[in-house]
Amino acid sequence: MFWMRSLVTLAVGASLLTLSGCGLGNARSSSTDARLAAAQAKRSRQVVTLGFRDVSQLARLDDADIDLFENVNLSARTVDAAVSEAGIRKLRAKGITVTRSIHADAYEAFAFPAGYRTVAQIQAELQQLAADHPGVVKLQEIGKSVQGRPLVAVCLSSKAGTGLPALLVSSGHHARELPPVELTMRYIRTMAEGYGKDPVVSRLLDSREVWVMPLVNPDGRARVEGGDSMWRKNMRPNGGGSTGVDTNRNADDHFESGDKNPYSDAYQGSAPFSEPETAAIRNLCERVPFKVALDIHCYGGMILWPPGYDRSVTPDDRTFKVIGTRLAKGGKYRAGTIAQTIYQTFGDVATWQYSKKKILAFAAELDDGRFNPPYRQVDTDWSIWQDNLMYLTDVTGNLPNP
Repeated sequence: MFWMRSLVTLAVGASLLTLSGCGLGNARSSSTDARLAAAQAKRSRQVVTLGFRDVSQLARLDDADIDLFENVNLSARTVDAAVSEAGIRKLRAKGITVTRSIHADAYEAFAFPAGYRTVAQIQAELQQLAADHPGVVKLQEIGKSVQGRPLVAVCLSSKAGTGLPALLVSSGHHARELPPVELTMRYIRTMAEGYGKDPVVSRLLDSREVWVMPLVNPDGRARVEGGDSMWRKNMRPNGGGSTGVDTNRNADDHFESGDKNPYSDAYQGSAPFSEPETAAIRNLCERVPFKVALDIHCYGGMILWPPGYDRSVTPDDRTFKVIGTRLAKGGKYRAGTIAQTIYQTFGDVATWQYSKKKILAFAAELDDGRFNPPYRQVDTDWSIWQDNLMYLTDVTGNLPNP
């Protein structure tokens, strides 16, 4: 939700417009043409920096022509994206400047970076932690992904199920965003191994119930492992050669305003909570009365909170600011509502958690400069986020007055 991307070429949109008027005499099916156009568009993408006069210019750029990142800098009026040559022409026609991004070279190599865990390694490590620390670590399979992989939530508490204040931490919505998953895995290990040894950890797990979902989108992560390093969505077959739904645009909050183009990197899906990955989070939030939630993404260096759908503030904005500003200080992040700090989002999980479940829901964009930095960046992130996560765990049981 954003806890940032590539512009799909205009060729996709143009091909679809042409195909809609095609007659029966075409040699190839429309689905074949669309599939080929989409593949060609992705191969021609390049990472660029967009310069805009007003953030409203970004309002509907998250379509099949544009994979818009979330590292919006409102002061500099810039944001990165991945775009084709045809897409660049389209953007310039809208008055948006396009220059080569300083991060462009990061996307020329498609190898899975050394040091990052694979899906199989993540699952094996969670199983081992549960076996080694049965008193405070319990695994729950809360669903299956589109391709049938287990969706695993970790409950950390010495008194699980006794009504303690509950926190939910998640990561891995967007497959290409590698560091957030490593952070949540370190958080799980720190809490599990620290119980009974570290007095702070012991106090927190005796008085809080912490849930962590480190890998919301295992299918997409597996695709990234296989070499498609810019893949963002899950692996839902949409038909017509299109694959994938953005699981952080699939929640039931202002869903009707979301991106309906299945070729888009921000495609909302066929219906609210149509995706098993998002439905699993919904079901968990309906079963556990979470007080606070945090969804971790990268990149951009931001702490965000609802709403995403417009630039208003919620009745709990003061509390959001108290907690969000504290989280932002550790890494000198920017902080604010989603729509005020980046751009409008529809169907994001954090806004749904707050509006429908009254959870104080935050999203973080790590300050990594790219989606898949060298693994050493995780150490830098952890030096900031170990304290942040401990603070958030603590504040879950001691929320500031609104």
